[in-house]
Amino acid sequence: MKAFDGVSYYFYDDGHQAKGTEVTINGKTYQFDQLTGIMTRNAFSKSYNYEGSPRFPYYPTRYYGNDGAALTGWQTINGKDYYFRDSGNLETGRFVIGDRAYNADDNGVVADRKGEPAYRNRIVYDKGDNYYYNDKGEKVTGFQEVDGKVLYFDAEGKQVLGRFVTVDNYTYYLDPKTGERYTNRSVLIDGKLYTFDKDGHVVS
Repeated sequence: MKAFDGVSYYFYDDGHQAKGTEVTINGKTYQFDQLTGIMTRNAFSKSYNYEGSPRFPYYPTRYYGNDGAALTGWQTINGKDYYFRDSGNLETGRFVIGDRAYNADDNGVVADRKGEPAYRNRIVYDKGDNYYYNDKGEKVTGFQEVDGKVLYFDAEGKQVLGRFVTVDNYTYYLDPKTGERYTNRSVLIDGKLYTFDKDGHVVS
């Protein structure tokens, strides 16, 4: 990076100047004007490099801060809230962070930074585990009836599959594939025969 008269430029190792492109330096993304090569600062700007396929290219919008680096995460700019992905790309439309959903207009302005529940009355698969969100958008724990099946979710909200659980001094078993609580049956589990009553309690 070189600075002249208060503006910054970037020159590659072979000496040629970066123009009309973005450059990643120490994990941060910077943009350089296609005509002058001046580094973009304190401004929204579309990327010079497309994402997606050549047939359907997408040029993301980023905001470059006072040091020229693309901003990430939540940012308040001129009194308005925006959210930028880890890549620096500006979110527009509906997007989800964790278990909250947000709505941004075409310019990326988020009207309500508190958001709303992203999921209601559904099972969500996340990082190898299933979770269930109730009608309030809350992650549930314990036994829950979902689509007519009684399932069990541990203290972290993860669905239990293929394991015994003990609740209020009663032992239950959850099906390895569906997670449904076993009832009214005798099943061989790990070489031992278990019998479950109508409530799913292990009785022998």
